[in-house]
Amino acid sequence: MLNENAQKLVNALRSGEYAQIIGALHKDSGFCCLGVACDLFIKETDTSPGWTKSIWGGFTQSFDDETAVLPDRVRVWLGFRTNQGNFTPVVGAQGSFSLASANDSGVSFQEIADMIEAEPEGLFADV
Repeated sequence: MLNENAQKLVNALRSGEYAQIIGALHKDSGFCCLGVACDLFIKETDTSPGWTKSIWGGFTQSFDDETAVLPDRVRVWLGFRTNQGNFTPVVGAQGSFSLASANDSGVSFQEIADMIEAEPEGLFADV
């Protein structure tokens, strides 16, 4: 059974509230799956200042100086083992296995929510 915060992420990914982007946590046009997690963390913990314009410029936003991976406090809040949401692939699968790589490969938020709900080996830190 998912922890409470991971379940909130699954619900948010399925909500239709967030537009999906690739290559960054958050841009003016939307969020990647890990950016949704950061946005939830900001809202749930009443974190200020929240999103800030990235030092890299453009339309990219950062949180805790991160633009592409989970800040450690969000990773811990979710119970993830790594800041990219890495997990062990099923036998015979090829490629990079993380929520970040899935998002940037065009896997939908719905499918990423399914991945999280399946609790693949290695995604969550041992408690």
